[in-house]
Amino acid sequence: MRGAMLMRGEPLAACAHRVDTRDRTRSVNVLERTTFGQRIERRCQRKKEVARSTDWMDGARERSRSPARGPGSAGTSGVDRALEHWDGRLTVEDLEHDDAVRAAPRSHDRSQRLAPRGAFRHGTCRSTGQVAARVVGNRHAGASRIQATRWPRICYTSVMLGVARAEAPSFVVPRTVERVAPARRLASLDACRGIAVVGMLVANLVNVCLHDVPKVLTHNYGNTLRAFDLPAPLFQFLVGVSLPLFLAQRRRHGRSEREAGLDAIRRFTLLVGLGILLDGAGALSFVPRWGVLQTLGLGGIIATAFVGLPRWLMLGVVLELLVLFSGAANGLVHARPDAALAFVPLTLAGLFVGEPLAGEGGPRAAARRASWVGACAFVLAAALYGAGIPFNKLLGTSSFVALATGVSASLLGLAAWLEDAGHTFPTWLLATGRSALTAWVLLYVLVYYPAWLVFPGWGRLAVPPGLLAVVAVTAALCATTIELDRRRIRIPL
Repeated sequence: MRGAMLMRGEPLAACAHRVDTRDRTRSVNVLERTTFGQRIERRCQRKKEVARSTDWMDGARERSRSPARGPGSAGTSGVDRALEHWDGRLTVEDLEHDDAVRAAPRSHDRSQRLAPRGAFRHGTCRSTGQVAARVVGNRHAGASRIQATRWPRICYTSVMLGVARAEAPSFVVPRTVERVAPARRLASLDACRGIAVVGMLVANLVNVCLHDVPKVLTHNYGNTLRAFDLPAPLFQFLVGVSLPLFLAQRRRHGRSEREAGLDAIRRFTLLVGLGILLDGAGALSFVPRWGVLQTLGLGGIIATAFVGLPRWLMLGVVLELLVLFSGAANGLVHARPDAALAFVPLTLAGLFVGEPLAGEGGPRAAARRASWVGACAFVLAAALYGAGIPFNKLLGTSSFVALATGVSASLLGLAAWLEDAGHTFPTWLLATGRSALTAWVLLYVLVYYPAWLVFPGWGRLAVPPGLLAVVAVTAALCATTIELDRRRIRIPL
C-alpha cells in the first residue's frame, strides 16, 4: 500500500480500505477533470466550425443568384412539405436522404433548438455532388419513432462542420430552395461517345496502316457519302448534348448561371488550344492550324452563348446557317474557322436534345425529343438533297449536316431508350466514352507522331495485315484509355 500510514489502533483491513477509497477518488477526479477539459475543447472547436461554416455559406449565397423555387414549383416535386412556416421562420421538413438544400444556421442558441441533435454538413455532397449544407440525420438513442422513419439509414461522417436539430430542423434557410437531381453519369451518353471515338480512331487508322484503303472504309471523299463520315459529326452533336449536364454540375458546386457559362467557355477554349497544340506539334509548325478539336470547341462556345435564350432564336440561327452553307460559304470544315461554322447546327441540335437530361425528364424525355429532332432532320436532309445539294462532309454542306443530325439524334435516342428500359452497355465502351478525349490524344502521341516524325517513309501495309494492324492498334488505344480511366487519369476537359 503505497503512501499508506497505519493509524494508532486502526486495523490493517480498515487502513487498506481507506487507502483504496482515496486512490479511487483521486482517479475519478483526474478523469472528471480530463473529461471536462475535453468537453470544453470540443465545444470551442464546434463553435469555430459553426462560425466558419456560417461565413462560408453566407458567401455561397452571395455567389449563387439562382431564381427562387419554393413549394409547389417544378423543382420541388417529390419533396413533401418542403418548406413550412415555424415561429416566423422557414424550416426544412420531411426531406429525403438525397435532397440537398442550400442552407445555413442563422442562430446557434441552444434554447432555440427544440429537437434532438442532428447535424448538417457542407462541401461536395456524396449523394448529389452539390456544394451545400444538408441535414444528415439523427441517430440519438432517444429519438422518437417518427424521427427514425423520417431519417432512415443515415450515418454520421467525420466531415460534420456544425450542429443543428434534426426533428423539425429549426435552422433558418434562405427563401431560395433548390432541389438538384443526384449527379451521375448517363450510360447512354458515354456509350454514344464511345461509339463516336472508336469510329474516329478506325477512320483515321486505316489511312495510317493501309496502302490501298477499301472504299467502304474511306471517309472525306467529297460528294460521296461514306459510313465513316458520320463519327466526327456525332461527336459534334454530343458536345451540345453534354453541355446542359456540365452547366448543371457547375451549379451543383455552387457556381451561378453566369459563372457556369464562363466555365464552359473556358473549357471549350482550352479544347481549341489543345487541338492547335496537337496539330502544330505534328506539323512542326508554330503557325496555328485548324482541326477536329478546334471545330468541337468552336461549336461548344457558340452553343454556350445560346443557353437560356428563346428556342425560336436558336432555330432561326440553325436555319440561317443551313441556308448559308448550301454552297455560298462552304469550305474545308476542319481547315478553316469560318468553314467550321457549318457544323454549329449539329451542336445546337444536341443542346436542344440534351436539355431534359439535366432536368427531371431524364433519358426518357431526351429520347422523345431526339426522335422528333431525328425525324425532322431526315426530312430536311432529303429535301436539300433533292434540291441538288450533295452530301459532302469535307465542305459541311447543309444536306450532310441535316443527315448527320438525324443519324446522331436517332442513335442517342435509341441509347437513351435502352438505358431507360434498364439495358446495360459494354463496360469497355462506357470507359472509352468517359475518356474519349484521352483516346484521341493517345492517337496523336502513340500513332501520328511516330508515323509522321519517326518513320516519315512508312510505306503502309496491304489490306489483310493492314486491317489486323488497325484492329490491334484500336484495341491497344482503347485498353490504354480504359486503364488510365481506371486510375482516374484523364484529360480534365
